[in-house]
Amino acid sequence: MKIIEISGDSMIPILEPNQLIITKSIDPIALRVNDIIVFEYLDKLLVKRLIGLQNQHITIEDDKIYCNEDLVYSYPRAKTQYYEWQIPKDNFGVIGDNPNNSLDSRKIGFIHKNQIRYKAIARIWPPKRL
Repeated sequence: MKIIEISGDSMIPILEPNQLIITKSIDPIALRVNDIIVFEYLDKLLVKRLIGLQNQHITIEDDKIYCNEDLVYSYPRAKTQYYEWQIPKDNFGVIGDNPNNSLDSRKIGFIHKNQIRYKAIARIWPPKRL
Protein backbone atom coordinates (compact mmCIF):
# COMPACT_ATOMS: atom_id res chain seq x y z
CA MET A 1 0.00 0.00 0.00
CA LYS A 2 1.07 3.55 -0.68
CA ILE A 3 -0.33 6.92 0.38
CA ILE A 4 -0.52 9.48 -2.41
CA GLU A 5 -1.27 13.19 -2.13
CA ILE A 6 -3.47 14.66 -4.85
CA SER A 7 -1.61 17.57 -6.42
CA GLY A 8 -3.85 18.82 -9.23
CA ASP A 9 -7.49 19.57 -9.86
CA SER A 10 -8.18 17.11 -12.69
CA MET A 11 -10.20 14.82 -10.41
CA ILE A 12 -12.44 17.47 -8.80
CA PRO A 13 -15.05 16.93 -7.38
CA ILE A 14 -14.18 13.39 -6.18
CA LEU A 15 -10.55 14.20 -5.30
CA GLU A 16 -9.24 17.66 -4.52
CA PRO A 17 -5.70 19.05 -4.19
CA ASN A 18 -3.92 18.06 -0.95
CA GLN A 19 -6.25 15.14 -0.25
CA LEU A 20 -4.58 11.86 0.64
CA ILE A 21 -5.57 8.50 -0.82
CA ILE A 22 -4.53 4.98 0.04
CA THR A 23 -3.58 2.92 -2.98
CA LYS A 24 -2.57 -0.66 -3.53
CA SER A 25 -0.57 -2.40 -6.22
CA ILE A 26 -2.81 -4.28 -8.59
CA ASP A 27 -2.54 -6.56 -11.57
CA PRO A 28 -4.07 -4.55 -14.46
CA ILE A 29 -6.16 -7.57 -15.43
CA ALA A 30 -8.14 -7.09 -12.17
CA LEU A 31 -9.11 -3.48 -12.98
CA ARG A 32 -12.68 -2.51 -13.81
CA VAL A 33 -14.27 0.46 -15.54
CA ASN A 34 -14.71 3.38 -13.09
CA ASP A 35 -11.78 2.35 -10.88
CA ILE A 36 -9.57 5.26 -9.86
CA ILE A 37 -6.01 4.41 -10.84
CA VAL A 38 -2.53 5.84 -10.49
CA PHE A 39 -0.23 5.52 -13.48
CA GLU A 40 3.14 6.80 -14.58
CA TYR A 41 3.38 9.34 -17.39
CA LEU A 42 6.61 11.20 -18.19
CA ASP A 43 8.09 10.39 -14.76
CA LYS A 44 5.02 11.71 -12.93
CA LEU A 45 2.24 9.83 -11.19
CA LEU A 46 -1.22 10.78 -12.45
CA VAL A 47 -4.57 9.86 -10.89
CA LYS A 48 -7.54 9.30 -13.23
CA ARG A 49 -10.79 7.38 -13.67
CA LEU A 50 -10.55 4.22 -15.76
CA ILE A 51 -13.13 4.45 -18.56
CA GLY A 52 -12.17 1.54 -20.78
CA LEU A 53 -10.28 -1.73 -20.85
CA GLN A 54 -8.46 -3.40 -23.71
CA ASN A 55 -10.62 -4.23 -26.72
CA GLN A 56 -13.52 -2.08 -25.51
CA HIS A 57 -15.21 0.59 -27.60
CA ILE A 58 -15.40 4.01 -25.89
CA THR A 59 -17.56 6.96 -26.91
CA ILE A 60 -17.47 10.35 -25.20
CA GLU A 61 -20.37 12.57 -26.18
CA ASP A 62 -21.25 15.85 -24.47
CA ASP A 63 -21.15 14.99 -20.76
CA LYS A 64 -21.46 11.20 -21.03
CA ILE A 65 -19.01 8.31 -21.41
CA TYR A 66 -20.12 5.03 -22.96
CA CYS A 67 -18.22 1.75 -22.88
CA ASN A 68 -19.50 -0.77 -25.41
CA GLU A 69 -22.64 1.40 -25.66
CA ASP A 70 -23.34 1.22 -21.89
CA LEU A 71 -23.32 4.52 -19.99
CA VAL A 72 -20.46 4.29 -17.48
CA TYR A 73 -20.06 7.89 -16.32
CA SER A 74 -21.75 11.25 -16.63
CA TYR A 75 -20.27 14.64 -15.78
CA PRO A 76 -22.65 16.93 -13.92
CA ARG A 77 -21.35 20.22 -15.31
CA ALA A 78 -18.94 19.54 -18.17
CA LYS A 79 -19.23 19.31 -21.92
CA THR A 80 -16.40 17.75 -23.92
CA GLN A 81 -15.74 17.17 -27.57
CA TYR A 82 -16.90 13.99 -29.26
CA TYR A 83 -14.40 11.12 -29.02
CA GLU A 84 -14.66 7.54 -30.19
CA TRP A 85 -11.99 4.88 -29.64
CA GLN A 86 -11.32 1.18 -29.83
CA ILE A 87 -8.84 0.49 -27.06
CA PRO A 88 -5.96 -1.73 -28.22
CA LYS A 89 -4.74 -4.86 -26.45
CA ASP A 90 -2.82 -4.25 -23.20
CA ASN A 91 -4.05 -0.63 -23.02
CA PHE A 92 -6.57 1.34 -20.97
CA GLY A 93 -8.53 4.56 -21.40
CA VAL A 94 -8.53 7.15 -18.61
CA ILE A 95 -10.15 10.51 -17.98
CA GLY A 96 -10.21 13.06 -15.18
CA ASP A 97 -13.45 13.81 -13.35
CA ASN A 98 -12.80 17.47 -14.21
CA PRO A 99 -12.49 16.87 -17.97
CA ASN A 100 -12.00 20.52 -18.90
CA ASN A 101 -8.75 20.52 -16.90
CA SER A 102 -7.36 17.01 -17.27
CA LEU A 103 -4.36 15.44 -18.97
CA ASP A 104 -5.92 12.10 -19.97
CA SER A 105 -6.49 9.73 -22.89
CA ARG A 106 -8.04 12.52 -24.95
CA LYS A 107 -4.64 14.25 -24.98
CA ILE A 108 -2.00 11.62 -24.22
CA GLY A 109 -3.59 8.53 -25.72
CA PHE A 110 -4.04 5.17 -24.07
CA ILE A 111 -2.25 3.97 -20.96
CA HIS A 112 -0.24 0.78 -21.39
CA LYS A 113 -0.66 -1.84 -18.67
CA ASN A 114 3.02 -1.41 -17.71
CA GLN A 115 2.36 2.24 -16.76
CA ILE A 116 -0.25 1.36 -14.14
CA ARG A 117 1.11 1.47 -10.60
CA TYR A 118 -1.83 1.47 -8.17
CA LYS A 119 -5.57 1.41 -7.65
CA ALA A 120 -7.08 3.90 -5.21
CA ILE A 121 -8.94 2.14 -2.42
CA ALA A 122 -9.73 4.86 0.15
CA ARG A 123 -9.47 8.53 0.91
CA ILE A 124 -7.87 9.19 4.28
CA TRP A 125 -7.82 12.98 4.41
CA PRO A 126 -10.30 14.39 4.61
CA PRO A 127 -12.20 11.25 5.53
CA LYS A 128 -14.93 10.85 2.89
CA ARG A 129 -16.01 7.91 0.79
CA LEU A 130 -13.89 7.35 -2.37
